[in-house]
Amino acid sequence: MTDKKEKAAFEPRKKPTQVRARSTVEYIIEAAKRVIIAEGYEAASTNRIAEVAGVSVGSLYQYFPNKEAVLLALVESTVSMAANRVRTKLRGLMDIPLSESMEAVIRIVLSTYQENEFVLLRLFNKIPRLQEHSGELAVEFFTHSTNLTYLRQHEHEIVATDLETALLFIETAVISNIDVYVGSNPRGLSEDEFVKEMVKLVLNYLTK
Repeated sequence: MTDKKEKAAFEPRKKPTQVRARSTVEYIIEAAKRVIIAEGYEAASTNRIAEVAGVSVGSLYQYFPNKEAVLLALVESTVSMAANRVRTKLRGLMDIPLSESMEAVIRIVLSTYQENEFVLLRLFNKIPRLQEHSGELAVEFFTHSTNLTYLRQHEHEIVATDLETALLFIETAVISNIDVYVGSNPRGLSEDEFVKEMVKLVLNYLTK
């Protein structure tokens, strides 16, 4: 099976067009989130999701072919929300010096991942056949152009000449460290300590 067919196996059966249908899909996606967070991934059967959503399992299957399709829709919805949140924050920081605005950048990214840890950081590990598509469904994939605009706006403060490469390293470092911090926090850092260290890491890389 090709990658395209592999991913298509998880896609919704049909797109909801009417308000009632859209509401039903939203209830199903929200129910999936509630079940996996409260009861665990294994408990999130289509029957359980439908029960929590207050719809029949037949109604669920009108829109989603399987459990994985529901969870893929949950990832897509969460990533879209998270990306919009980060982009909105970045746009408000465009005219504030890098040294003064970076803390706010790190905090908004950190809080977004904290609030959506399982969906953004853990769920793909539960769906092996979708892991290869995780890059297409990463928050930084959808915020990349705004992230780059933010760096270009502060280019006079940055010593790196290749901003695309610099951004790749920054995105990777920030998300990787947030993953470790949110997941286990091996050094027992407070949130303020973690943010301070991440700001130092990014600014040292960009400006020194």
